[in-house]
Amino acid sequence: GAQLRLLIDGARDHAFFMLDRDGCVTTWSAAAERIKQHRAAEVMGLPWSSFFTPADVAKGVPAALLHEAERSGAAYFQGWRVRKDGSPFWVDAVVSAIHDQGELVGFAEVARDLTEQRLSQAELQLRDQAMQAVAQGILIVDARDPCEPIVHVSGGFERLTGYTASEAMGRNCRFLQGAQSDPAAIAAIRDGLRAGFETSVEILNYRKDGSTFWNALHISPVRGEDQQVDKFIG
Repeated sequence: GAQLRLLIDGARDHAFFMLDRDGCVTTWSAAAERIKQHRAAEVMGLPWSSFFTPADVAKGVPAALLHEAERSGAAYFQGWRVRKDGSPFWVDAVVSAIHDQGELVGFAEVARDLTEQRLSQAELQLRDQAMQAVAQGILIVDARDPCEPIVHVSGGFERLTGYTASEAMGRNCRFLQGAQSDPAAIAAIRDGLRAGFETSVEILNYRKDGSTFWNALHISPVRGEDQQVDKFIG
């Protein structure tokens, strides 16, 4: 009734709509209008497949999901859907079968728009892939921990030093220094970390096998929302 409609329309982050047993739209919530950009009057009677990408329609995804919902009660879906303007958005959805006295009478879908989260994950994955691909060694240090442990290293770091990420993680980067490392360069690194400013030095470092290499090291601070130094990138 009216109270159920208010509850459905009040769920701003979850689009809710219903389909008849043939998979055509019969109800449409306010959140569905906002997320999918279609007004209720525009979609009544449209097949559910209208909101899927052409690729998913060609693969029979909409029909398969409705069949799964009818068979097991509900079907879950994560993937790209299409808004009214043709733009794709990433949805996390469940479609449930509705029965009346044991007979299938329709379906109901609840969906969330997770496009921003999906893109953020893709950007993070791309960043990690880029870091692993560069030839230079990159490491990230936790500046808020007094021990200044390494929290991330790139593939270039592993190739350059001979240490794997698991061997380096949690250690202070001083483990790369040795007997022939210049004390003045070490002091410059230490002072830069303490003061939280950028530092550039050339220092003789040691690989895992004991061989040495000259390292042109540049350290940059990264500040958090409180403007305190949160990480160092070397």
